[in-house]
Amino acid sequence: MIVFGGDCHLTPARCLIENVGKKFQVHLDLSDIENPIKGIDYDSLMFEPGDGSVTKASLLARDSLDLTERKQGDFRIDYEFFICEEHSLLAENITFRDNLLNILLNK
Repeated sequence: MIVFGGDCHLTPARCLIENVGKKFQVHLDLSDIENPIKGIDYDSLMFEPGDGSVTKASLLARDSLDLTERKQGDFRIDYEFFICEEHSLLAENITFRDNLLNILLNK
């Protein structure tokens, strides 16, 4: 298995459920939180490194980026490559294309 992705954009990893009055609201964006609680780091709770659409942990099929938590059932990755690019622009990135070509020619 060979994986390519981005890892320098904050990417939604979890949603926030906020109790507003008698209704629960689901938020994926910090600006949607109506009553933020002072002292809570919402960025670190809701976002992880990724490409804006897919988190790095998700691309690696992990629950987290903590390598000590890797489970035996995870699939084996032969090669992983990350660049600083948004999800929709990965295939247009020259570094992405160069690495992909090298992998294809050497396998």
